[in-house]
Amino acid sequence: MSLAPQARRTLRSAAALAVAFSLLLPVGTSASPVMPPRQGAATPGAGTHANAVTWVVDDKAKTITATMRLQLVSACDAAAVERATLQGPAAVARCNVTPEMVSAIKANIENAWNQNYKVLCYRLIVKVDVTVSEEKIGAKAAGAKATAGRLTIAIDQSGGLASSFVASDDQPPGATWRSTRPQDAAVPVNNHPRWPNTWKYPGNWENTYAHEAGHVLGLDDTYENFTDAAGRAHTRAIDGAPNDLMARPATDQIDLRTIKTMVQRAGIDPYSLKCDWTADRTVPGGAWTGTKCEGITGKWVLTTQIKVGGTDLHQIWTATIDGQTGVGTFVYDDEAITKVQGTTAWGWSHAEGSATVELQPDDSVKMHLIETQHDGWGRAVAAGQTFTTPRADQPLVNWDFPWETTECAQ
Repeated sequence: MSLAPQARRTLRSAAALAVAFSLLLPVGTSASPVMPPRQGAATPGAGTHANAVTWVVDDKAKTITATMRLQLVSACDAAAVERATLQGPAAVARCNVTPEMVSAIKANIENAWNQNYKVLCYRLIVKVDVTVSEEKIGAKAAGAKATAGRLTIAIDQSGGLASSFVASDDQPPGATWRSTRPQDAAVPVNNHPRWPNTWKYPGNWENTYAHEAGHVLGLDDTYENFTDAAGRAHTRAIDGAPNDLMARPATDQIDLRTIKTMVQRAGIDPYSLKCDWTADRTVPGGAWTGTKCEGITGKWVLTTQIKVGGTDLHQIWTATIDGQTGVGTFVYDDEAITKVQGTTAWGWSHAEGSATVELQPDDSVKMHLIETQHDGWGRAVAAGQTFTTPRADQPLVNWDFPWETTECAQ
């Protein structure tokens, strides 16, 4: 759960009670467990940006690595420790964050987020760096004393209906779960005056910590609560959102749309990645092929060699693309040679126009070429005589070429 959207900043007592009772309701076979509604966020100046995630893009290794730095602390304050002492060793143990707990939380996050997910040809790697504070000063005070560059999280072992959440700063108006702009990312904060970061231990769901880590990495919740005709409360993915970890912490599956949103919110532009591309399609009489190495920027060259009847046709397209925009220009040239019954004919044409390279949902690329000029001319030799066709305008055409990821030789 992320405490982010400004419109839900106030958590009323009645809503809290409704959520508490809803967690006790039975869950239908087709519905997920009910989760608390997304609640308030950090008001301006209330909470300090944790700056707890570092992103590194390695073009050589073809990896995108996110390292999150967490500081875990017990949710117990001095009064809670005193009460626990009177209750006995088991109660005292619930005020400690043990190495076993740290390992379990770290493993839950890293196992879910490191399943060979890719953005184009780059593999996602998520690392968790955890330290533990032994202070027993309570969640709010711990947040106020947060270590620079780490997100402080109070571990609540009190049981009951406690929830896990990450407090984040207000997102700009119009930001939604599907927004990919860096300014729309959830920004975790320490020292929130009302909602100090708290994770229940054990978690309410199998992948509670992996879900909360999604908020640390900049993602929003993508679930909503609803009541069925019988009055039972359920949770489901927001309309259009993937039914994955950010909508349903019972699963460890993460949709590639979620991965791409997270990476783009981190300020990593997929068009800047240095992937390699290939085009290899059979056409009547031959094939057109091409290879583009080291990203979208620069020249894309596509050639064909086709033989149909007595005609040999050679075509070449050369597009020059700006990697920041995926837009550029292209030139096209062809030569056709036909030999029939003692006559040899040559034909040439030349075209120019605009070019775009668009990344597709399946991580392929579509190259779209729009001619703005196309002319052609020819020459034939028959019975020792030469005939020439003057250069003239030709009908304009558009071209679409799909390219797939590949790996160029190093």
